[in-house]
Amino acid sequence: MDPDVGRFRPAEAETGLRIENETGVTLERLPGDSPGDWRDTATGKTYDAVGNFDGKFFDKQWANLKEQILKHLDKADFVPIDVSKFTPEQTQKVKVFLEGLHTDRAFIVGEDG
Repeated sequence: MDPDVGRFRPAEAETGLRIENETGVTLERLPGDSPGDWRDTATGKTYDAVGNFDGKFFDKQWANLKEQILKHLDKADFVPIDVSKFTPEQTQKVKVFLEGLHTDRAFIVGEDG
């Protein structure tokens, strides 16, 4: 359950599982008003994800997605971007944006769908 909205968000849960499966970390949900969605149980580092929306909305949401990545970098240790519902071209656009940030704190998950 997402404590910030008081309900279960399946897409967010899917993203959390992708982060765990692709990075090998174990995450626990953070309470509301925390600097992220999850905390790595081993290191205490925080994760605040973006993405995991249908690629048909990508062009309309691209400016907002970039802004959200930057905002999330200000509050969490890591910002996973879930591209599982994006086309390869959309994923490439995200990769180019991330390369320009020169940080390994923002990274892609869900590239294989």
